[in-house]
Amino acid sequence: MTTMVAHSGGPQLAMYLLPLGVLKSIYAGPASLFFTAGNNVKLFSWIWLASIAGAPWFLILLALLAVPLGA
Repeated sequence: MTTMVAHSGGPQLAMYLLPLGVLKSIYAGPASLFFTAGNNVKLFSWIWLASIAGAPWFLILLALLAVPLGA
């Protein structure tokens, strides 16, 4: 649940991994995988909960195509 607002799970993950002696350069990989997995779980659950129909998918596709222009 802590990843629901601005990845606020980061400090908790750091408090767990860094005292174990994990180097900061190695810590970055598992941390990014942890949040990627959490976001993927949320993505699929939100899609399932929202039961999105055809029209919003077209708007989502247009928005995704526009992302490289803003980056």
